[in-house]
Amino acid sequence: MPKFSQTKFAAGLQQIVSFRREDAGLYREIAERLPLDEAERILDVGTGTGLQLRAI
Repeated sequence: MPKFSQTKFAAGLQQIVSFRREDAGLYREIAERLPLDEAERILDVGTGTGLQLRAI
């Protein structure tokens, strides 16, 4: 099992990557391609920082 400092480091890296993807417009591009109507719902189950969900 990883030590706490390792998991905290991994979480920090995940956050950096997520913000860079958001800045690059990747999350917005993915959201625009989803075939969703206004009335549909999305379930997000602990998939990361929540930035992709916010774009959707």
